[in-house]
Amino acid sequence: MINEKVKMKNNFNEQIKNNDKKNISYLNIYLQNNPNKVNINNNNKEKLLINNKLNLQKQMSLKNNNNKTKNQSTIINNNINNNKLFINQEIFRTVSDSIKPCYYILALKENKLASCSFDCSIKIYDTLNKFKLLMKIKAHKNHVIYITQLHDLRLISCSRDYTLKVIKLLSLTTYKIEQTLKFHKNEVLKVIQISDKSIMSCSVDSQILIYGINEGKDNLLYLQTNLVLHKNKVESIYEAKKSKKFLSASIKDCCVYICKSPTFEFLTKFYDIIICDRPDVIYEIKKNLIGIGGVGIYIIDCEKLQIVNVLQSNLTELFYKLQDGSFLTIEEYYNIRQYKYDNKNNTIKLLNEKINAHKKCIYGIQQLNSGMIVSCDFGGAIKLWK
Repeated sequence: MINEKVKMKNNFNEQIKNNDKKNISYLNIYLQNNPNKVNINNNNKEKLLINNKLNLQKQMSLKNNNNKTKNQSTIINNNINNNKLFINQEIFRTVSDSIKPCYYILALKENKLASCSFDCSIKIYDTLNKFKLLMKIKAHKNHVIYITQLHDLRLISCSRDYTLKVIKLLSLTTYKIEQTLKFHKNEVLKVIQISDKSIMSCSVDSQILIYGINEGKDNLLYLQTNLVLHKNKVESIYEAKKSKKFLSASIKDCCVYICKSPTFEFLTKFYDIIICDRPDVIYEIKKNLIGIGGVGIYIIDCEKLQIVNVLQSNLTELFYKLQDGSFLTIEEYYNIRQYKYDNKNNTIKLLNEKINAHKKCIYGIQQLNSGMIVSCDFGGAIKLWK
């Protein structure tokens, strides 16, 4: 595995020497021109590329036990709105009879929260009524990995059972599964809505599928096209609406593709951005793109289509943009950090030291309409932050 990555690295360097504009390694060029701004070495890259998470999890688990008392009083300072974020309490678990991993959470409209679990269910909670469980949706036959809410308030979920499910909430306690989409040949990792009439999903099968929405009473989805970009599984897809760009990322391909939106005309691809195997790794802020890449946080200029700055960080796996414009990252599986983007200088400022938030690996984080932050972990715990 390591030898293959070394060969890939040598190929990237050879492309740079030959000045191949179509396959240029923008990150390497940035590092060559700015050696003092970031320190990312080949050893770190190889460690991340082989995805050796087990050893780090053991190390962090030991560290967590030693610092358990200290971490309970840790405070995150939010320098933007002078509020303080602090862990309040563990509110509930995804299941009451056993501990199951909670893979993703989503803040819904109408003050609700949805969680996706390894118990194959989707749970809906009332955020205004002490997070009361409203319903448990049994839609899939395998782990539910991701969920999003459409513009018409319907939910669409994706799973390791190779399917997407379109779900309509009929009342506070009832639901209807309107449609099952099974066009992928492997686990479906993420689904997003890219316009009022289009949905997109990505999968382990390397396919990026685009669905249309029928106009009419049923509003059913139908397969439109298959966007072929990657050779291996696609972990993340994202539409940058302000800059009209579409991005897709694959950790095994070791690259990020950027296309025009909504035409999907190919623009460029970035090699050596070592992304992680999570669905939310890129966000648009001030018409630039901020992305996490395992060993760094990247700023990509959407007009010039190049990396303009890199902030070195620890193993970073999750990214979430807050209402005030700052953003949170999950680092080393258990820790949360908060950053602010400086548009004038194209820099990223750290707002707080990392806080140890969970005992298990954090899999999701969301901000509610009230401003509160909710996070979930692999142990099934969902925690509320003020």
